[in-house]
Amino acid sequence: MDVFEKDVLEYIKKYHMFDGISHCVCGVSGGADSVSLLTVLARHRAELGIDIHVVHINHMIRGEAADGDQSYVETLSGEYGVTCDSYRIDVRKLAEQAGQTVEEAGRHARYDAFDRMRARYVDEGCVIAVAHNRNDVAETVLFNMARGTGMGGIKGIAPVRNHIVRPLLGSDRSHIEEYLGRQGIRYCTDATNNEDDYTRNKIRHRILPLMNEINGQATEHICQMAMMAADYERLAAGLVDDFLTGQGIDVRSEGCGWTGDSTDR
Repeated sequence: MDVFEKDVLEYIKKYHMFDGISHCVCGVSGGADSVSLLTVLARHRAELGIDIHVVHINHMIRGEAADGDQSYVETLSGEYGVTCDSYRIDVRKLAEQAGQTVEEAGRHARYDAFDRMRARYVDEGCVIAVAHNRNDVAETVLFNMARGTGMGGIKGIAPVRNHIVRPLLGSDRSHIEEYLGRQGIRYCTDATNNEDDYTRNKIRHRILPLMNEINGQATEHICQMAMMAADYERLAAGLVDDFLTGQGIDVRSEGCGWTGDSTDR
């Protein structure tokens, strides 16, 4: 077994991602992250005890290139013997109608599709697996800090949140690409990821590289800070809940979100 697969499986077990689960909706764009996620899950589905259902979203932004990504994901899913549902969604149009950025509209479109697929299997136990990695955690923390956030935003992205699991969250993007290289598995490259039109791309291409020039472990240190923030939030939330409950206040019905929240979907 490749060391990368071993690390991902250990991370899955550490956070009990598939305990009591029979089905997994796997979001696959065709990029390195999601292709590696699908590869690991497909190769170890028997061990994990899950059936995999791939969902691919064609955002209809990049024309033939996007169609090529869709075709690749469908072919790869067939090679792995898993089902694949593809959706063509005009994300630019959705963004205009909703008054959102293209990034926001795309995220909502993806998770709406994931949720629809999950609804088919929810009675048998089903989670949604997405391919966020450790670099995404650092980018999310910086993004949330820039726009203003509380402890909920500093903690970045959770390995498990409700019915969403992130098996690659402990993996570095460079390790993901190296794994695919060792396995001889190709992946698609979204040209828009190299542009700075989107906020997260600016963080990825400009801010994080500068921080890593200051300290080569900057990304890792941000992730460590995020983990500590998550621990502090859990501790503080428990103490506050206990106090409010002792005062006769129903915390859940009041909807107390005193630490802020993270938009890690």
